Amino acid sequence: MEITSDSSWANARDQAALSGFFEEYRVRSAEIEALLSLIQKQPALQHGTYHWRAISEDGTDFRLSGLSDEQDTCVLAWSRIFEASEILCVINLHRRKEAVVYVTVDDGLHASGTRMNRMLGPGSIPGELNVEDRNGKSIRLTIPPRGLVMYG
Repeated sequence: MEITSDSSWANARDQAALSGFFEEYRVRSAEIEALLSLIQKQPALQHGTYHWRAISEDGTDFRLSGLSDEQDTCVLAWSRIFEASEILCVINLHRRKEAVVYVTVDDGLHASGTRMNRMLGPGSIPGELNVEDRNGKSIRLTIPPRGLVMYG
């Protein structure tokens, strides 16, 4: 399982795309209000440790994402873990395409067949996701273009 606590994997292009995403996201007032409210209510988002998460489009080959090609899925995923509680945060940086990917979650915190619940994201994405035995443990999720979703 690929987990790193630093951002050395993120190249300048990744960092620029992420910065652009947050500049655009800041002006979506309803989404920002929902995000700020969630942060205030969730100790993991305030105090949790960061863990970059590996993703896979096929559920077999997992990697930390980068923006190697404009046509690729541009997904960044990380978790915040605090007192045995994990919140998975995933961003789709692509401007037009939704992303459907598997994302690794903490193997020790989730049993196979349990569920993670949507905490942030549009109602058009599933409210619950099954934890599967892939790359340790993972969930398969859909992220809208330029979307941020959180499951816990």
